[in-house]
Amino acid sequence: MTLIDYVNANEHVVLFWRSVGTPGGDYSPLGHADSDFADARGLNDLEGKVDEVAGDWMWDGIPGNDGKPTDHYGNTILRLHAYVDPDRWAILNQE
Repeated sequence: MTLIDYVNANEHVVLFWRSVGTPGGDYSPLGHADSDFADARGLNDLEGKVDEVAGDWMWDGIPGNDGKPTDHYGNTILRLHAYVDPDRWAILNQE
């Protein structure tokens, strides 16, 4: 499933991502016109797997997996984890 398909099938999706320059990771709300990190970075077409138990979408940026997407600093993204969290989504949209 692509990331955009996951976002379109759910509300209040939060993306946790890690990159070479941000090994501790960071969060971004998805589906918000003014602050959609995935849309801005061209991540929406990445194919990930949905965990059947938790319902979370995950993508592992192993070398050769869908190219080398980058964060806003040009660092290679290593992992993406999208999940539904209305509370965190609301907080991130206030920042």
